[in-house]
Amino acid sequence: MGWGKTLLAGVGGFIVGGPVGAALAAGAVAAGSKVVDAYNKDMENEKKNTEEASKNEQMLKSLEDERQKRTVKETAPTTTAPTKKTKRIKYDSIKTNDQLIIACAAMGMATATCDGAISSDESGELMLFLKELNGNQEFSPAIKAKVDEYYANPPKFMKAKKEVDKVEGVDKKLFRALIEAVIHSDNEVSPEEVDFLEKWDTFYPETKEN
Repeated sequence: MGWGKTLLAGVGGFIVGGPVGAALAAGAVAAGSKVVDAYNKDMENEKKNTEEASKNEQMLKSLEDERQKRTVKETAPTTTAPTKKTKRIKYDSIKTNDQLIIACAAMGMATATCDGAISSDESGELMLFLKELNGNQEFSPAIKAKVDEYYANPPKFMKAKKEVDKVEGVDKKLFRALIEAVIHSDNEVSPEEVDFLEKWDTFYPETKEN
């Protein structure tokens, strides 16, 4: 039997023959073709949307990568992270006195708190620096009182600078090494810390390494 005689029109499960069946079958084929066309169009649109979304995602990722690169460049310290040898200067060649340790405590606390509250890493680094500078001896009452005062009320840069300027006969590169040691103690360098070191170099350019 051909299309013109007996066809399955799919209406109520009945088989319809003759011209009527042929007409129904033709309508079903046409309707099916439209459904297929609509489905193909939807799939094509979905593919375009997926490709467009992928392009947008790649573009956003590229922009974010560029932003992060700029952030790292802007916040990177002007000098390389000091090694342990750089931090640990030859203390035996330094004439230690109370004012030197007090000045280091002031500048160390000013550095540690320039970007907010002092961290445990920064505090530990500063105390290690001060103790080694003092020959690992107990602090005198005068030094202990000043250190406690600076921990309770951290000074700003200019106040710490006044203490530094009172120190005589000591290479001020010691203070720059202290600043770097505190800055790098927590493996993070903030823009405020970069500014702090640059401020030091503005007042004491002779201490900056070439």
